[in-house]
This record gives sequence, C-alpha cells and structure tokens, in this order.
Amino acid sequence: MHATPPEDLDAFTAQVDEHFGPFAPLPDTHQVTGFGHLEGYGPAYYTYLWSLVIAKDLLTAFGDDLMNEQVGRRYRDQILAPGGSRDAADLVESFLGRPRTYEAFDTWLTTAPTAP
Repeated sequence: MHATPPEDLDAFTAQVDEHFGPFAPLPDTHQVTGFGHLEGYGPAYYTYLWSLVIAKDLLTAFGDDLMNEQVGRRYRDQILAPGGSRDAADLVESFLGRPRTYEAFDTWLTTAPTAP
C-alpha cells in the first residue's frame, strides 16, 4: 500500500531535509525534482535503508557493550541460526522482545557524531 503524496511536495521535502538532512534546505529550490539518480535503483535503495533501520534497532540490544557475549549468542541463536526458516520480522521481534521501531535509526540520523 502506498501513501498519498503530500499536496505541497516542496514544503514536505524541505521539512524532511530540515529534520534529517545534514544541511539546511535551500529556499526556492525543488529538491524533489532533482532526486532522479535512483531511477531503476529505488527498490534496492529502499531495501538497503530498511535493513539499516532494522540493524540500528538490533544494536540497541547490546547497549553500550557491542562485545557482550550473552547478547551475541542470543543474536546468533535467534536471528542467524533460524535464517529463512521463519519470517524475518518475527525473528527480530523475538530477539528484541518487542516489535521493531524507528527510534534507533532516527537517533542515528539526528545525532552528530563525536570526535574520536
């Protein structure tokens, strides 16, 4: 199912750029008309971004310890081992103990990186 596009695509695009983009939107531009480089590649790009949303959410299970052996084993047993034998959404929900969310992805997009 596809969402109905907003009436004012320029205003919508500026709002999205303002929230998620690294730069302020330029006034009186029509960014939506210049985003054609995905022609024929859109579905693959969408899949890539969706996998990034899920990956960022999966990382939340590790907290501040990406090398946590218990969580790593649980990831192996609940995500990798079953593989394609179960629906991916069910595997992710089982591992996280909750439905997946966009929160970690949104945080990743909107938080400035720290200097090393």
